[in-house]
Amino acid sequence: MKLSESITKENTLGYAWVVWLVASLFYGIEYLQRVAPTVMAEPLMQTFNMNAATLSFISSLYFYSYAVAQIPVGLLLDRFGARRLLSLACAVISLGSLLFAVSQMLWVLGLARILIGFGSAFAFIGVLKLASSWFPDRRYPLMVGLTNSLGVAGAIFGQAPLAKLVEVSGWQDSMIILSVIGFAISILIWLTILDCPVCLLNQHVKKQRHTLPEGQLKTALIAISRQPQSWVTALYAGLMVVPIIAFGELWAVPFLTKQYNLTPVMAANINSAIFIGIGFGGPINGWISTYFNKQRSVMLLGNFGALICLLTIIYANVQFVPLLFMLLFAFGFCTSSMLIAFSINKQRFPREYNGTIAAFTNMIIVILGAVFQDLLGILLDHWKSTTQSGGYSIETYHAALSILPIISLLCLCLLFFVHKYEK
Repeated sequence: MKLSESITKENTLGYAWVVWLVASLFYGIEYLQRVAPTVMAEPLMQTFNMNAATLSFISSLYFYSYAVAQIPVGLLLDRFGARRLLSLACAVISLGSLLFAVSQMLWVLGLARILIGFGSAFAFIGVLKLASSWFPDRRYPLMVGLTNSLGVAGAIFGQAPLAKLVEVSGWQDSMIILSVIGFAISILIWLTILDCPVCLLNQHVKKQRHTLPEGQLKTALIAISRQPQSWVTALYAGLMVVPIIAFGELWAVPFLTKQYNLTPVMAANINSAIFIGIGFGGPINGWISTYFNKQRSVMLLGNFGALICLLTIIYANVQFVPLLFMLLFAFGFCTSSMLIAFSINKQRFPREYNGTIAAFTNMIIVILGAVFQDLLGILLDHWKSTTQSGGYSIETYHAALSILPIISLLCLCLLFFVHKYEK
């Protein structure tokens, strides 16, 4: 018997939290897949004899696939609901992980990252779609933060153990284990969650609440794309996240290893502070912005704090490890303020557009992240050839990473063009 069949009208709210938690497990395993290359960077480069630009490109294929799928995913979620799509998407991620593990050629490795990216495109947006259906609107900013927190928990609790597993068993066996976990979560989603409270109270309801008729899907997309503030807000969020994707999710562990003379496992442990900061910062920033009704002020402080932390991490050469951990934590905490952009964009459109507007915002974020992750790899190879013949020196990292504070500064300027929605 499915768990949903034992739920009654009286405990609907409790079941809402079950739905959110199970769906967020998918986001957690997806996020771990997303950051996995940073703890596998050197073994992958050795196995396939590739340079930084090639590794960055293969890693970024995840983001390009993820970005291209966002709008179709949002439309599908608004049309058909989340349960079936999330279960299938989680299975696709697991299949991609298995293919990644058995890859012997670069094109197969790239295909695997594309599959993982495509399946991952359903995770965050799917959970937000469920949250908007199961919880009242006033809780939405908090649910966005909590969802992001549980998602990055995959990076927080998985990154260092994954680095150790890679060290002991190799990257191939590690990816196989992730694949098995993903298939288990796919089954759990199918057996546990429902799309909305109407489905819970009447198991035979065919037409779900908060979904768009087929003819209105195009209307929703046109309305969103014609709203200039949708673009400005999404671009702000994307630029804010660029240092996380380009640095924290790929090159942070190699950089920390070189800059601070750490082992890869220790560097992965310290790098997890970024995601711990995001995990704590998401719900806290969301709650503060709602309670005090100061969305742009919270985003401004977060943007400025993230810029200061990033400059210190890259250039200050802080040798006191606890302080370095706190700086990375603060960097993640401040960056998480960009999640408020999802709430700002959501407020501009009807509830039926929730999946599509969230997908639109997320698409811009991951496109920018992918582009700058690629660019960072190219810059590393460029400065390597300029400064020395082999390996990546700390001077090479400093030169290439200099683009990230510039992006953060541009983001800070763009924030002044983001306008809060007024009803």
